[in-house]
Amino acid sequence: MYRGSTWGKWDLHIHTPASYEWNGRRLRDIHDEAERDALLKDVVSAMNASDCVAVGVMDYWTFEGVKALRTYLRKPGAEELRPTLFPGIELRMVSPGDFRLNMHVLLNPRLLDDQLDAFKAQLRIANFDKPLVDANLVEYGRTRVTDARLADLGLSKDKVLGSDAAALIAASKTIEVSPDSVRDALKTFGHEDAILLIPFDTNDGLKKVQFREHYNFPRELLAMEAIFEVSHLPTRDAFVGISTEDNQKFFKDFQAAIQHPKLAVRGSDAHRLSDYGKFPGEKNTWLKAAPTFAGLLQACKEPANRSYIGAEPPKLEFVRRNPQLFVRGIEIRKLTESKEPGVWFDKTNLGFSDDLVAIIGRKGSGKSALADVIGFLGDTPNSEHFSFLSPTRFRLARDNKAAAFEGRLKWAEGASDVEFRSLSADTESTAVERVKYLPQRYFEELCNDHVEGKDDLLQRELQTVIFSHLSPTEREGARSLDELIEIRTSVINEKLQRSREEVAHVSSRIGMLSERASHEHAQYLRRQLDLLMEKLRTLKGQEPTLPTPPNTDDPTVTQLNLRIAVVGEKLGAIEKNISEKQQELEAVRLKLRRIEDVRARVSSFAEGVDNFKRQMSASLGELGMHFDQIVQFGVDLSTIEQLEVDTKTVHAELNGLLAAEGETSVHATRLATQKELAELKGKLDEPNSQYQQGLLAHSQWKDAWSDLLGDSETPGTFWSIWWELEALPLLEVQLNDLRRTRVTQAKQILGAIQEIAAVRAALYRPVQQLVDSDADIREHLHVEFSVNLSFEAFAIGIFDYVKQSAGSFVGSSESKALVNRILSANDLTTEDGLERFLADIETALSEDVRGSERRPVSLDSILRSDKKPENLFNYLYQLEYVQLAYGLSMSGVSLERLSPGQRGALLLIFYLLVDRDRIPIVLDQPEENLDNETVFRLLVNVINKAKQNRQVIMITHNANLAVACDAEQIICCDMDREGQSRITYQAGAIEELQMNRVVVDVLEGTKRAFDNRSRKYA
Repeated sequence: MYRGSTWGKWDLHIHTPASYEWNGRRLRDIHDEAERDALLKDVVSAMNASDCVAVGVMDYWTFEGVKALRTYLRKPGAEELRPTLFPGIELRMVSPGDFRLNMHVLLNPRLLDDQLDAFKAQLRIANFDKPLVDANLVEYGRTRVTDARLADLGLSKDKVLGSDAAALIAASKTIEVSPDSVRDALKTFGHEDAILLIPFDTNDGLKKVQFREHYNFPRELLAMEAIFEVSHLPTRDAFVGISTEDNQKFFKDFQAAIQHPKLAVRGSDAHRLSDYGKFPGEKNTWLKAAPTFAGLLQACKEPANRSYIGAEPPKLEFVRRNPQLFVRGIEIRKLTESKEPGVWFDKTNLGFSDDLVAIIGRKGSGKSALADVIGFLGDTPNSEHFSFLSPTRFRLARDNKAAAFEGRLKWAEGASDVEFRSLSADTESTAVERVKYLPQRYFEELCNDHVEGKDDLLQRELQTVIFSHLSPTEREGARSLDELIEIRTSVINEKLQRSREEVAHVSSRIGMLSERASHEHAQYLRRQLDLLMEKLRTLKGQEPTLPTPPNTDDPTVTQLNLRIAVVGEKLGAIEKNISEKQQELEAVRLKLRRIEDVRARVSSFAEGVDNFKRQMSASLGELGMHFDQIVQFGVDLSTIEQLEVDTKTVHAELNGLLAAEGETSVHATRLATQKELAELKGKLDEPNSQYQQGLLAHSQWKDAWSDLLGDSETPGTFWSIWWELEALPLLEVQLNDLRRTRVTQAKQILGAIQEIAAVRAALYRPVQQLVDSDADIREHLHVEFSVNLSFEAFAIGIFDYVKQSAGSFVGSSESKALVNRILSANDLTTEDGLERFLADIETALSEDVRGSERRPVSLDSILRSDKKPENLFNYLYQLEYVQLAYGLSMSGVSLERLSPGQRGALLLIFYLLVDRDRIPIVLDQPEENLDNETVFRLLVNVINKAKQNRQVIMITHNANLAVACDAEQIICCDMDREGQSRITYQAGAIEELQMNRVVVDVLEGTKRAFDNRSRKYA
């Protein structure tokens, strides 16, 4: 299964036994063919053992090593060479200064030996003006190398004159080629067959040039279309266009010098077989490309994406550690017993790149069919949005073609195998999503649900992505963002609820006291007091004269009057005692009710503590602690229980005393005394009888006078009303204290809401930082998360309590305008602003603020009939109308106002850049709602970043997108609608000529895209 461009080690700088500097037996020293083949076999074996997919032979001044290997490999029985063999040549080029400047040329493996010789023949020896061929090298060594230089090389004039080999060595170590001849040779062969490989900070590299002294020369070389051999990793990053802390100081100037990113590699520079593939400092060169010259050129075009120097590319390591996250391929087959006549995608067996797979083809060619099958086999929850595997197409009830096929996904090495599954089967409810599939219909629904006033689906998706960005530790056991917020705000919500309950309690108290302190109530009290004064004056005028005892000398009458007085006092004492006992009984009953209330409250509080203890036990357990180590709590009801027992005893005694019916009961005693008194009075003569009646009348008048006067504790009496009027100023003091308390509670409620907002903002902050880290998104799209407090609901909710026909609130639009003015005039996010807002609303409720003259307004006149004052003030002060607005905007436009294209761009940012879920993602035409500018400014960048840490499969008909994203694999779809409805899939790397042509043929505008990409670095 061909998987497109894949990572492999490339050693583009090795030598062979044909090089004049070689540690081992040299080819020129072996004349026996068998020995020569044995040596070449060792070379092939060493190349195979290097674990490289491509090797570049860079022998000094010659292609003989490559040519010898080619000759050997064509022989029957020769060991097969696994790496691609790139012919190359190492040169020394004329340069300013007195040092050697090495230069390499890498050529296309497809070039024949004669073409290699032709390339070499175009190179000319500097200051000798002859082609670079062995005969001219021998002549140069004999005629141009001085005796002193020969001595430095360990040679003599006689040896050079007598030996061609010695003359070749002398020339090889001293000659230079002219830059013009190198440029001409490259131009002759073209960029598709030859490219420079320039050492920069490696042996005899360009870095040795004094840039200030020889300004133009190094800049001309740096600007050339070339590969650079680099040892210093920060410099390598600068070459490929990656800015880091280590290269920040020179990055900008360096980019200006090289003009655009260039491929930078490290070679082993091996001069012995055992060093093949052994890169200095383990700086292995990895390229993500087909091991061809076209693949190498593709890496030159996308050096940051397609090259790496180090032990292992991070993506390869990630795949190795997480094979379950990468679909290695797909198989689809038709059931042998099926009667379905269509072939469709029978015998499909495709491999997938671990990076970006672009599935292309004309409309109706099977692109979405393949995407649906991948999503289905990957247990996507979005199957209802399938366009191909749907009940209206391939899964028709009467002609279910899907039942004739089965498929399976093959996962990366190390992941468990998956059984074949019928394409007509339902996804199990317990299945775990292994592939995130965004069908086009699903994507469109996400982008357009706001048209119908729905944003739930999009909000839910965005929250899911944000939640995925949190580590398991940060999630605190929650399964969703809402659940996590509930966990983190539970204590705040409890505090919020307590403050709101306190507001309700204070409002109730204010309502009660306000009624007593009102002007109307004061007038009512004064009228009552006036009536009582009138009654007192009337009663005063009715005061009976205290009778004078009649004169009598009859000792019997005198004795009878004395007896009547004694019995009367006794009766008064009995009635007083009964009254006192009744009052005492009522007090005991009240005391028992309070005892019951205290016990109930304490029990409720204890239950609350127990619940709190249970809630805290898990968290404290994780800390290795117990609740009792932090909180000491105990309830001792023994005292109040004893008080309850004692009080009940008193209650029983009093109740028994007052309820008794026996001869000794207080009621029987009172009746007997009343009877005795009546009998005594019946024995009096007329004068004394009238005297006793006069005493009784005066006594009754005194009782009536006393009842009218009363005291401060007896409701409805003169003194109680008088003291209530006197206490009205004190009520205002209490009310002001309560109002201040209510405002304080409102501020605490605001603070709690802001704490909840801070929790949400803290969850958004890492995502905001991640989005801001991308310069294109930050500069061009301005994606911003915000958690704001919204008070807009008040302008609507207030009129659930207040009529719009009285006081300040007359007229629907006028009333709303007034409230909105008050809202906009105050910054309700601050305590001072909230306090001013509450005061302004209270003023509008108590006065008509529409005109210049403020008229008092009765609250009852503006309240709706089903509402009470405390309902209104609870609404005002409990701040239930304050809503947390979880804002997400792009370029200053809020989420609900974004166009479908903007929403699509935002979604892609979330799915591809923010989402930490690393399962494969399949995108069906993600560019559908995006303009070309957004595609290139946003989508290309985001996809390229996403594929660094997950597998991306993209269905597209946009050639520019497929090419600009530098897809590692292209799968071209085609469907033969004539006859058997056969769908075929052709897979390859984008750099391959055959796949290039297929893409050009299939996609409108693709040829232009390829040409543009080619010209980009021209």
